[in-house]
Amino acid sequence: MFHVSERTHKLPECPVDHCEQQQTCALWSRQHPSYMFTKLLYLGREYPKGGDYFRDRLRAAFARNKAVEDPEQIKALIARGEYVARELEALYYLRKYRAMKKRYYED
Repeated sequence: MFHVSERTHKLPECPVDHCEQQQTCALWSRQHPSYMFTKLLYLGREYPKGGDYFRDRLRAAFARNKAVEDPEQIKALIARGEYVARELEALYYLRKYRAMKKRYYED
């Protein structure tokens, strides 16, 4: 387990109870909603409809769920965010593959 030294930044309390030491758990930072927002915002920059469209939709989704306090619902929402992130990555890989195929092969 990773322990944070006293001089480093302490993470705020996490509503998801998955570890006795929530502030020092390395996995916690990857399961926190603000991390998920940042990750999705980064992935959404190359969204086909535009980064602004994706950012607006992302903000609306997070604003809609900001009052959720149940740990199980938070886990479910984080799992859904991870699913969306994987789908975006797959979309980008597919787009790269199609562009490469179009350059090198005639159809």
